[in-house]
Amino acid sequence: MNNTFDINRFVLLLRKDIQENWKKYLIRILTIYGALTLVTTWSAFLTYSELEQGINRLKYLNRDLIVFTAFVFFIFGCISASMAMEPINSKTKRLVYLMNPSSSFEKYFSRWFIMTIGYMAVFFILFWLSDATRVLICSIRFPDIDVQFIHFDKFIGKDSYDYVFNNMTRFTFSVGLFSFIQSLFILGSTFWPKNSLVKTFSAGTIIFITFLLVCWCVISLLFENGMDNFGNALQQKTFGVQDTTIVGYMAILCIIFAVVNWVLAFFRFRESEVIKRL
Repeated sequence: MNNTFDINRFVLLLRKDIQENWKKYLIRILTIYGALTLVTTWSAFLTYSELEQGINRLKYLNRDLIVFTAFVFFIFGCISASMAMEPINSKTKRLVYLMNPSSSFEKYFSRWFIMTIGYMAVFFILFWLSDATRVLICSIRFPDIDVQFIHFDKFIGKDSYDYVFNNMTRFTFSVGLFSFIQSLFILGSTFWPKNSLVKTFSAGTIIFITFLLVCWCVISLLFENGMDNFGNALQQKTFGVQDTTIVGYMAILCIIFAVVNWVLAFFRFRESEVIKRL
């Protein structure tokens, strides 16, 4: 028998998780749907109201709706990731969950799968439902306006305010950045199963500010006028690297660090089987 990963055992574990927590998941799904519908409908209402007053911003509406949806996706993605270790956030839950007849990797991977892949799949379904709700509500409120669904023909394109991303590299960086930040919250949930969102955000903020201070000190030592000369050096491409190349490297680094955080989170989770942390 495979003691590391068995697909049948993994599916049973997923089914058990969903059956036991379907009410929690339903509430969270409705919350995301409500937030998406509220944000997109409100933005559309403002644009269509301005149109009735003679201010035409319709060509920017599609871009704005996608951007607002991306913000909701990012925020709830972090919240979802912070709940990855919810089954072990108390002593009783920990004992019940860890005594489940499945491997550590299956337990961890099931939680990772639900809070990442599962979250993204559910979110995109809710995205289409909320967009349909927006179209229905706005069509009733503004019967003389052709209310359209969100379309992605201007998702990635040239340097223009009509497009969400100027090029594919920036979109890849956004995906990598989201994966990295979400992985931090998954890792944080293994350190602080209780109140993981607040504690991880606080710890991340402190680390980020410390990192900025260290960078500022190093730049001040290396450049005579500090940040001014450093900014000029970047604008003049002193390092011989194009901006798109730098963004591409940053995207790769974000993805690599995300994988590292997921692996570290697994080892932290596995320690729970031998160390009782409350």
